[in-house]
Amino acid sequence: MGHHIDDQGRFQSDRHPDLPPDRIRLNLANPRSVGALRQLAKDYAAHDPELASDLNARLTALHGPPPLAAINEALGLMNSMILCGEDHTETSRAVLERAREALLELGGVVRV
Repeated sequence: MGHHIDDQGRFQSDRHPDLPPDRIRLNLANPRSVGALRQLAKDYAAHDPELASDLNARLTALHGPPPLAAINEALGLMNSMILCGEDHTETSRAVLERAREALLELGGVVRV
């Protein structure tokens, strides 16, 4: 096993040796932590909805909406523009740019 596993088979952080075994720290501001923290919020939604909601709210404030939310926002904007003839010129560029970034984050191909 790797050097993070102690002699009792527990995980031990070398970066944070003060943490008890089998514990890790995740920084909400660190972009590399966002995916794990969003999944944690999703997993806690049924058990502790307030925690899940607050965690998602803070992650969104720090990093923007989750990728699929940005794509759904863009689809909703396009739907209202097509079906209702609403003019969203001022907001459409920003919304569509977020959707483009979200698609790229999800590994999609974007053609302009």
